[in-house]
Amino acid sequence: MRFIAAATYTLDSKARIALPAVYRNECYEGAQGKFVLTVGDECLLVYSVTEWERILEEETSPALLGMDEMMFARYERFLDKYTETVNTDPQGRIHIPQVLLEFAKLGREVLITSKRNGLEIWNQAEHDKFIGPVEDFKAAYRRRLFNKRPRPSDDKPTVTQDTSDSSANRVDED
Repeated sequence: MRFIAAATYTLDSKARIALPAVYRNECYEGAQGKFVLTVGDECLLVYSVTEWERILEEETSPALLGMDEMMFARYERFLDKYTETVNTDPQGRIHIPQVLLEFAKLGREVLITSKRNGLEIWNQAEHDKFIGPVEDFKAAYRRRLFNKRPRPSDDKPTVTQDTSDSSANRVDED
């Protein structure tokens, strides 16, 4: 099951935030209460430890990332600085380190949104600026939800009533 949602949450005075229970519970068993925080597009990304390990396995080659060796070394150091493994406390909260709070410009109120394989934690204003006007996406959203897509059954001939002889059926080949 994939967690799908967006909601506003509050960081407490110790920079802790409760992860959405449905996501936390889905990932908890395999991750044993551990999650990875890293940086994304002006936000923080949250992954289960298992998912993070899968991501790292996929991007182990400088060539795969379109980088030379020097750039790849800098990239790995960037990840080291801006990636942290965190544990949930008994209330399901994680602590967000200061360097990550500053990177994402997080204040007391944050927006947590779902991502295909994890979560994003945003400063609401930065999120709104990043996605731009909602009008930019309305047409694409309508197409995605309401356009018919071909189904395997659409390739089969259909049987229709022949109007010249009401007792006979014919097969239409499209």
